[in-house]
Amino acid sequence: MLTTEKKNEFPAAFLAGILVVSGLVAVMFLLSRDTGPAAPPPERLPIADADRTYAAKISFANIRMARATNMLNHEITYISGVMQNTGDRTIANLEVAVEFRNSMDQVVLREFQRPLGWSQPAPLPPGQSREFTFTFESVPADWNVQYPRFTVTGLTLQ
Repeated sequence: MLTTEKKNEFPAAFLAGILVVSGLVAVMFLLSRDTGPAAPPPERLPIADADRTYAAKISFANIRMARATNMLNHEITYISGVMQNTGDRTIANLEVAVEFRNSMDQVVLREFQRPLGWSQPAPLPPGQSREFTFTFESVPADWNVQYPRFTVTGLTLQ
């Protein structure tokens, strides 16, 4: 009686699979790790004491919010509206603190935004209005799902 033994190929295929998966994990790790120091946050825009009273002449109206999920399954929050300059001077640059709060009215997220632009702001003349959109990549889960508060924290007038 003749017996033939079949060579089992399972260990070789299994080892090849482990090598491929290990290689993919290593590549993902290398691509996702921090490659250097983070860029410094942009400088905060100052507000002169004389300009603080003018901040009351800047209003935000027609506020709308939307949420969307991107391809990486991250939820993005968009806030848009209209900024109005009801004063008699041109706003050269503006910084606004946008505060999200929880059910106990505590700030859970504060981000500084510049509705006139960051690098080269477009001035807003007196009596004019302009649409804006702010994007937030991560809003805390304990946010009370109410509209955030806008506070002028930086202002430059012409």
